[in-house]
Amino acid sequence: MLCLYGFRGLGYSPGFIRNMTGILRAIEGDPERRVEIAAAPDEICHACPHLQDGKCGKGGPESEARVHRQDERVLRRLRMEVGKVLPARLAFSRVEQGISPEDLPELCQECQWLSLGYCREGLRAGRISATSDWQVHFRSAGL
Repeated sequence: MLCLYGFRGLGYSPGFIRNMTGILRAIEGDPERRVEIAAAPDEICHACPHLQDGKCGKGGPESEARVHRQDERVLRRLRMEVGKVLPARLAFSRVEQGISPEDLPELCQECQWLSLGYCREGLRAGRISATSDWQVHFRSAGL
């Protein structure tokens, strides 16, 4: 969920970018869409060219453990549990209420994208935000 704030149409492959864009548009079209908090590769990860045998293979054997550590930090901060199913609008509302741009260096310390500042900018702009009529809007990057 948190990584969607930093998405700028860049990624590991054209297929990954198409998939991520499709996920964002699906949520935009249906903010009540149910999402499940997962502790394994999800719909986004399945399009990643670095997914090998169901695990992250980018950067060697330590990659999978790194991804799990980051997920655990974020879930702890949001007080969310693996397996929880909720509407996308509520999931993003929890992110926006529970994580500030200043939290990212601690939560995402091992992420290669952190230094680019995309997630910080996305959180500051409220890139994914629930409005009074609970519509989800994606701003910037032409989405």
